[in-house]
Amino acid sequence: MGQIVLPVFYHTDPSDVRGVKRDFDTAFQKHQGRFKGEMDRVNKWRKALAAAAGLSGWHIKETGNDQGESAIVIELVEKILYGTRPCDMEKNLIGIKSRIEELYSLLCIEAAKKVRFIGILGMGGIGKTTIAQALFPRIAHKFEGCSFVEDVREHSSGKKGVRDLEE
Repeated sequence: MGQIVLPVFYHTDPSDVRGVKRDFDTAFQKHQGRFKGEMDRVNKWRKALAAAAGLSGWHIKETGNDQGESAIVIELVEKILYGTRPCDMEKNLIGIKSRIEELYSLLCIEAAKKVRFIGILGMGGIGKTTIAQALFPRIAHKFEGCSFVEDVREHSSGKKGVRDLEE
């Protein structure tokens, strides 16, 4: 159905879910009592839970501090918002993904909180703006504020020049 499942095992061992052990076993025994006439339904739930537990996901252990949890939440949010599927532009352009990945690696966004500039040079019409437009949605969420300005040369030649672009 085109859905993506991202399992998060919060203070739960994935092997307990997969094997329907401990609290999960108790819960399923209660369900079997409640749904006596619908055992196939309960068995479907059991299979679905085991399948979800078999997927790669996040395991948040009960450690007593929230630092690990917050890092996983940030990673999960980024995965959901920006990593689950390519943007429409990437889907329709052959060969652009490798170029976006190369530019992304040059930015080293995760390495340090420093300002980075990357210039994309080349003759007109070879796709410089297209590559930059495809990269922009991948990195925009990592900044407090952002904007995409294209055709800088053409727009900066106005009465106020670069000041118009800054505004």
